[in-house]
Amino acid sequence: MTPRLGVAALSALVFVVAAGPAQAAPDVFAHRGGAYVRGKPQFPENTLPAFGVAALQRDPLEFDIKLTADGVPVVIHDPTLDRTTNCSGRVVDKTLAQLRRCRADVLGVPGSGLPTRHVADPSVGVPTLGDVLALGRRAGSTVVPEIKNYPTDSDYDPTLAFAAKATAGIAAGGIPLDRVIVQSFTTENLDVVQSQLPGAQTSLLALQSGNAAAIPLAVARNDTWVSPEWPVDGAYVGAAHAGGRRVVPYTIDTADQMSAAGATGVDALITNDPTLAHETLGVPFPADVQPLEPFITDTSIRVRRGEAAVRVRCRAPATATCVGNLTLSVRHRGAVGRAQFAIAGGRAQTLRVGVRRSARGRGVAALAAFDERGKPAVGRQSITLG
Repeated sequence: MTPRLGVAALSALVFVVAAGPAQAAPDVFAHRGGAYVRGKPQFPENTLPAFGVAALQRDPLEFDIKLTADGVPVVIHDPTLDRTTNCSGRVVDKTLAQLRRCRADVLGVPGSGLPTRHVADPSVGVPTLGDVLALGRRAGSTVVPEIKNYPTDSDYDPTLAFAAKATAGIAAGGIPLDRVIVQSFTTENLDVVQSQLPGAQTSLLALQSGNAAAIPLAVARNDTWVSPEWPVDGAYVGAAHAGGRRVVPYTIDTADQMSAAGATGVDALITNDPTLAHETLGVPFPADVQPLEPFITDTSIRVRRGEAAVRVRCRAPATATCVGNLTLSVRHRGAVGRAQFAIAGGRAQTLRVGVRRSARGRGVAALAAFDERGKPAVGRQSITLG
């Protein structure tokens, strides 16, 4: 029989429960930069525009490292270029100079189950590891690189050279080591990190079939984090916490999944839609972000061989990045070219915008810059293409 409580006693019990410590909302790791905003594909994965918005939101930047033929660490998920760019073939077979000619041709993450959208005018390239770390360093971001050297990859290196070059690239980026979390599915890659980057955190990734084994392995190895494939439950999180490990499951992209993950007590979650995670879990957006204002420095724009060179400056603090979309329109012809941009605060960049060869005349350039809440503010400037 359940004992009955008087009104006073019941009120006291309710007060005690309500006054208990509230569970902190998990951190939000921006998977491959975070290609989605509230369910809509806005950026190509693993590109500077995606990382720029995540940095504005103060979210850790999660990304993947591969190597070019000349040993330069670059940020791309697959061993090949086909899924996400207008190039084909293996990354490891191309020099950095050759890779620079490749452009991301899809918004979103193909294969994730989320919607994607073809890029009409590919303008965003594959960034180097140094590019991404420079953005993260300016913004004070935590970075979460994955060393992607696995036996299932066509570019697999059975030696430790791949992990050593990737780790050296991370070290050269100048991110304080207390803001570096290096992740991998294999312990060999993490061994290199623990040896070469003492002070950096490591995160052991696990597939669903290996989730249970990941906790004791991470404890034995002294990995800071265990990163299981979703779903996991509260008992799993409790077991990891009992072993002194932090938990960050992947990849959690819907509001229902985000709420369920938060209820288990995870320390962080990895998502393709950081903005949605902020709103679903009540993770506050930064309150002190200053307005970002990109503008075209020269409104008389020359078109050569089907390409317009548009100089855009970012009027913002040096720690910020102006991120958004540029659309060029000519009167009576409509839009003639589009591009995405990610420009460091206080700096200018020349955007190479593919336009129709017949595009000439007066028109408008529309600059839609995203803020820290994932909302674009559109500004328009009169231009002349010629």
